[in-house]
This record gives sequence, structure tokens and C-alpha cells, in this order.
Amino acid sequence: GRDCTLGRSIFTTAAFQEHELVHAFMADVSQPAFVLGEGLAQHAACLKTQLAYSFWPPSAWPAAVEPQTDEDDLKLYGFGQRLVAWMVQNWGIQRFVEFYRTTLRSTDASLFALHFEKAAGRRLVDVAQELADDGYAGSACACTAAEASADGSPWSFVAGQDYRTMEIGEQSRLELASDTGPFAYPASCTNALDAPRSEGSSGGPALTVARVSAGHYRVATIPGTDGSILTGHRTQRPMHDWSCQAALAAPIKAGSRPLALWMTADLTPQGTWFAVQTDGPRVLATVSDDTSAASCAACDQCSDVVDSDIVTEATVSPPPGGVLLIHLTGGQANPFSPYGGRHSMGAILRLP
Repeated sequence: GRDCTLGRSIFTTAAFQEHELVHAFMADVSQPAFVLGEGLAQHAACLKTQLAYSFWPPSAWPAAVEPQTDEDDLKLYGFGQRLVAWMVQNWGIQRFVEFYRTTLRSTDASLFALHFEKAAGRRLVDVAQELADDGYAGSACACTAAEASADGSPWSFVAGQDYRTMEIGEQSRLELASDTGPFAYPASCTNALDAPRSEGSSGGPALTVARVSAGHYRVATIPGTDGSILTGHRTQRPMHDWSCQAALAAPIKAGSRPLALWMTADLTPQGTWFAVQTDGPRVLATVSDDTSAASCAACDQCSDVVDSDIVTEATVSPPPGGVLLIHLTGGQANPFSPYGGRHSMGAILRLP
């Protein structure tokens, strides 16, 4: 990867790398088992929130201490973060640090299991069954940044070095307007899957319109935009009817700005309609996995369909009148993850 730490020395191409800073800070304490070192670096994140993935049944997690594949690496990070959270919550900091100090720097799953069971008095595979609880998924101080004001006043932060939070009281139409920097997206503070996946960058200005349910969110940016300064504005209003007819009654006026259309994870099984007032052709593309976006001239006349797995983008034109309808559907389910493994869905419209 592009980031690594040796003792107190950090090697990275990023201007700020919180994960590696934790490794360097703890270097004088110990060089522990990899699952603990990576788990603590994830768990201790404050500025850049980390959420532990749970794609796999808990019984499979202990084997990830000895990674053989890229998927096992994800398991190691996620299992490590959840295990560290469990130990800190159940043992306290002092006992955890003593265990951290005495583990051997190894990826041997059997050796780590023996060491853990001696210290805990419990089998690691049994503790793993408890780690699916969402209470062990987040960073120690995740989603505690300042709020992105909802009154339209500006806020600003450096992507990858800070963020802003949002408290949404009921299902709403949320608009995040970027004056500078990349698109801004609402990402859940409790669902690790819930973040942009693909290209959706913009030098600004740009606009994101999202259907969001009640919850605690952070203003997120896509991977690869760290270091960009995002200056934006947030407005929202309650909205529960997202049918085609309701979308036509309140079209989005984006002008020539790139436009992102978004839908939070728990709402994805329902699909969502957006109406966009535009003066000419636009390129329609998906920016999330397992997502389909259909371009429609009317509620029952959909033609061009872009898909995150097959046709990733297409040029679409509005019908007479200049209002383009977009229907978002998709969102894959996984029984071992929050929201059944669903994540937010999104698409963008930009000039050709």
C-alpha cells in the first residue's frame, strides 16, 4: 500500500495519516500481534472515522489473524477493531495495554488464540460471536466533529483530515452544495458499508440531493480526494413521498453544476425518483456498487439504464420541457452486516 510505519517513522503520500500516526505513537509500547496493532489504529481514529466491516459470519473472523488474501486483510482490520473495542470496554485501558505489550508480533492465528485465551479465560471463537454487536463497530470517538449547519451558512474542512456531522430528525430531502472541492455525501455513522465507492469528483461548484432517513451522519467525500478543501452549504426539509409524481412537483434546479443523486442505505429497497430540470444532454453515471439508474421521459417511459456492474455511464437527454426523470434502484443485501449489508446508492449527472 501507499502507507506504512516502521517504529516511529511514517511513510505515506498523504498530508495527514491518522491510522499510521497511531502505529508510530504506540511503537515504544510494543510491536504487537498484527490483529491488535491494526485493530487499535482503526479503533483509535478520531478525525477520520473508521467503521469495522462485517461481511462475514463471526465464526470466520479469528482465522483472519493469519491473512492469506485481500479479503482476509479486510477481515483482519475489521475483526481487530471490534476485538480491541471489546477488550477496552470489558477490560479497561490498563489491562488492554498490558495485553498489547506482551503479545508476540505474529500472524499465527493459533498462537494468538492461545495467548488471548490465557489472558481472557475465554475462547477467542466464543468472544468473536459477541463482536457482531454494532457497539464494537465504530472508532473510539467517531462522528464527534462539529455539525454542518443546516441553515445554509457555509462550513469548510479538509477532506481526509476532518469532517462535519449532521443530525437528521426525520426522512428528509437533503441538499449539500459544494462551492469548492469534491462532492459531499451523507454517510452513516453506524454503517461501515455506507460511503461512496467510485469516481464522483468535482472541483466545485457541485450539488448533492439526497433522500435520507432519520439518523446521525457525517459529510463524506469519495476516496482519492484527501487534502481537498471542501467548502459547502447544507439545507434540508422533511419529505416522505418520493414517488415519480412527487419528484415532478419539486424538480431539482442544478444549472450547469455537476449533480449527485443519493439515497441512504436503509431506504434502498424502495428505490427513489428524482426530477432534474436541465437545458441539454448530461452524462449519467453510478457512483456506488450494486446500483442502477434509469433515465426516463415520463414515469412509465424509462430507456437508458446505467449499472455499476455493466454499463457504467450513458449520455441522456431531457424530453421537451427540460425535466429529466432519474429512477435509482439496487442495493445488495448481506445478512452479516448492518442494514442487512445494504449501503447508500448514488448517481451523478454532469456535462458531456
